[in-house]
Amino acid sequence: MANFSKYLGKEERVLNSIDMKDETVWSHNNVAASEYKSWTTLVLTNKRLFSLNKRKLNMREFRLEDIVSSGWTYRPQWGKILWGLVLLIAAALIYINSGTIGYYLAQYGAVYFGTHTDAEVIAMLSQWMVYLAVIIGILALISLFSYFLLKRTTFSMTTKDGREYQFLLRGRRSQIDDFRMAVQDARDLYIEETENRYFDKMRTVLFDQSNYEYALNNAQASGSGIPVGESEQEKLKREEYLLWERKNAKVGGAPERDQISAGGQNMIAGASMQLNDDGTLQLEAGGAYQLTADGHYLLDDNGNYLLDSKENYLLNPDGSYQLNPDGTRRLNPNSVAALSSGGAHNLKSASNLAEAPLSVKAADLFEQMGFEVSKLSAGDADLLLYKDNLRYIVVIDNDEFGTITNRKIEKAIDAKNHYKTDFGLFISAGDMTDEIQDYANRNNVKIVYIRKAE
Repeated sequence: MANFSKYLGKEERVLNSIDMKDETVWSHNNVAASEYKSWTTLVLTNKRLFSLNKRKLNMREFRLEDIVSSGWTYRPQWGKILWGLVLLIAAALIYINSGTIGYYLAQYGAVYFGTHTDAEVIAMLSQWMVYLAVIIGILALISLFSYFLLKRTTFSMTTKDGREYQFLLRGRRSQIDDFRMAVQDARDLYIEETENRYFDKMRTVLFDQSNYEYALNNAQASGSGIPVGESEQEKLKREEYLLWERKNAKVGGAPERDQISAGGQNMIAGASMQLNDDGTLQLEAGGAYQLTADGHYLLDDNGNYLLDSKENYLLNPDGSYQLNPDGTRRLNPNSVAALSSGGAHNLKSASNLAEAPLSVKAADLFEQMGFEVSKLSAGDADLLLYKDNLRYIVVIDNDEFGTITNRKIEKAIDAKNHYKTDFGLFISAGDMTDEIQDYANRNNVKIVYIRKAE
């Protein structure tokens, strides 16, 4: 293979090349044109296909991503068969009649030789006719065998700009077959490498986003406002998980590690809602609520779960919690009074919302949890939430206790992308499969499940 290194770009390598001595035909908008290229080399690399005419010093290139389709057409060369048969018949006739031809040539050549016709001259000329017949026979065999050894192939391809190109190639069958397979392999390899680069980039983006969110949540929980370094993340995650495992040992086990977080997200992740018999909506206990030393959820006098917030407890001058003799945090009497009278941190909706739509109940509940709630009327989503520098879009399934389908999750994903929020919440009481749950999680959509009170 010739050296084409001076024509190659960065990270580009030659896969195959072939010479063509024919007409390159291309058409555009049904207008045909042609350009004669003598002994042009067609070079295939891992990034492009280009034709190089060294004599005219011009080059035409096609990027592999611009090639929409390609095909091959083999043209039978009947001319070689016909010429081979004609030459073979001529050789046979000359060989059979070599004596007669030698006799007549001897008579004609007597004038030039200056001798009379005799047997010696006839024998010499007859021998020459045999040699001529052998030469013609060899040419005939070459013409016949070239039909089987050589191919005249049309390589056609269509590019993104709508043009159709045809390259008329000549060469050995094995050479053209190798070039044909190299073109197909190059296109397949390019598509595979492009997909791999895309998925590698997506995995990197998702991984970086996950690390950033985890570090940001830890920083917000610590109050420092500085993201935690990657080297400390795994240590913090492990310690936090062990703490949760110890706290939840008596209430059904520890949550999954990916459910452990802080801030507003912790109030939502892995949560579920309960629809009471009176029509009110209640957020069930989850990771956002305070636990006692023995692992039970801390409740107020009315049985409401207490949020894990400093506003509900008495603090020391240094900002630490005041503790009871049993090790639990001392409640703030003002917060207890507010909770007992249905204050801002009451997790149950008011009784006058019993007949209200589910979206109104959900809005009231999120407001009581400290979210800034905006009601949407465009129809693509129901609520827009904001808390702890995180934005949520809420889509409520109005199909009461219907099955959760991909189409419904896609609606929440579209709404999240449209409003450019950090997370999407899909509130529904319908049944769902593990595949639906995984599909939602991959797209940062949290499913909040509603169940009826028993």
